[in-house]
Amino acid sequence: MMSSALSAPAEPITEMDGCDTVYVAVAKDVKESKSVLIWALKNFKGSKICVLHVHQLRKMMIPMPLGGSFPAIKLDKVQVQAYEKKILNDHLLVCNRQGVRAEKLDIERDNIEEGIVELVDQYKIKRLVMGAAADKRYSGLVGVVII
Repeated sequence: MMSSALSAPAEPITEMDGCDTVYVAVAKDVKESKSVLIWALKNFKGSKICVLHVHQLRKMMIPMPLGGSFPAIKLDKVQVQAYEKKILNDHLLVCNRQGVRAEKLDIERDNIEEGIVELVDQYKIKRLVMGAAADKRYSGLVGVVII
């Protein structure tokens, strides 16, 4: 699903050029992805930016308004979609605050890596930015994959 940033009309993904666009893979929590997103925005000024996310429905826990969280697979599809939309809109807000209007692209898959590979193939993605924070020594490491 591809849509424009916050309340702007949706644009079909076919208008995004896989060669021209920088795709930034993000986690569900903005805190985990903010440094990668800011890095991409600063290092690819003038490029189209697309926030890319793979939702893991089976592992997703959705916070409830009165506290706690509930497994996404046990909730209504509308509730899950609203949460997924919020995740991406939180990332788009980071872009907007940096003065960049970004697009979003997401998919539901059990395996994040397979979801990313599928999106790379389907949308002919040529520039993909991913972050790595396996341990504290690499907490700021960012990788750019040019395919």
